[in-house]
Amino acid sequence: MEDNQAQKVEIYGKKIFFVCATFTLNTNVILRLMEQEYEIYKIDQYRQLKSLLTLDPQSIVYINLDSQNTPNVWYNFIHYFETEPRFKDVKFGAFSTKLKPAEKERFTKSLKLEAGFYPVEKGFGEAMGQLMVRLEELKAKGMRKFVRMNCQGVRNTEAFFLSGNMMYKMEVLDISSIGMGLKIPLKYCQLFRINTVIPGLNIVLGSKQLKVNAKIFGIKNLGNAALLIMIFTPDTEDSFRSYVRTFICEEMQKLIINKALSLNWDKTDYTTQVEVEEEKASDDTSHPVSDESEATAEAARELENASGEDTTQNDQNDQTANEAGEAKADDTEGSQDAPAESQTDNSSEEKPAEDSPAKA
Repeated sequence: MEDNQAQKVEIYGKKIFFVCATFTLNTNVILRLMEQEYEIYKIDQYRQLKSLLTLDPQSIVYINLDSQNTPNVWYNFIHYFETEPRFKDVKFGAFSTKLKPAEKERFTKSLKLEAGFYPVEKGFGEAMGQLMVRLEELKAKGMRKFVRMNCQGVRNTEAFFLSGNMMYKMEVLDISSIGMGLKIPLKYCQLFRINTVIPGLNIVLGSKQLKVNAKIFGIKNLGNAALLIMIFTPDTEDSFRSYVRTFICEEMQKLIINKALSLNWDKTDYTTQVEVEEEKASDDTSHPVSDESEATAEAARELENASGEDTTQNDQNDQTANEAGEAKADDTEGSQDAPAESQTDNSSEEKPAEDSPAKA
């Protein structure tokens, strides 16, 4: 099981948790990391972290040492996780603007802090550069380049295609800033051809309706429905990609908060150093935060491949090109997937429900 989880992390990357982040930290670090397509989550209550790490024990965690607890409590908190075998693969880091020299020395010399220690009294410029280097070293992104969200179960995510006097409603299976996977009834496959562009495709994300030109990269037979692989064209505005990225981050944040509220809170007393051998194992079983179907995994693989093949589109596609063919695991957990062949696949993988068209 550990081998499977390690393989998933290698492909999809790692979750990055920021605990007790301030407005300044959010503005100067977190939002910038989201723009760089890192999978970021914010946790306001540090006692929710333990159960979440039990589910994702290869995550990266950054603590704001200036909030909620004294430096001593934070020291004991981090020390516990760094010495508890269950969390041996979690990488901790810390930010602070207030630690005294003696406290800094204690944190940097007595703790591992494998994700880095960043004193930001003089600003975030230098720290941000160091942070990006460290995240690269920790392979935080894995093999993927774009954060992808599984939209099944997410409200207000739809796509509409106009053909003649008919408007067809399609289910959005997943989406990233480079494209998306749509589910359509098999009988409507004749309306779509690979490598053609659908101009002005209507997409509903949350409270906003958007239009975008999207290229049909692939069509896959799912049994009684089909998977339509779409990639946004090079003329897609930055504002569109930014909105999609923000929507994904906000929805994934909601999912992690709901998950945290359903789990047991950490009741450990961190005012003194915790003896690991006395700590009882968590009752929570290890399940991913959100399960993903084979269909959404296939869509993501095709989107990554599509982005990589058209290297003239933009810098994002240049980066994705290097990934083509590297990751072939047919996995269903994580933010991204590796490439797959771009051709119509008539194999039956999954049998989603059929959608119906709506008259314009």
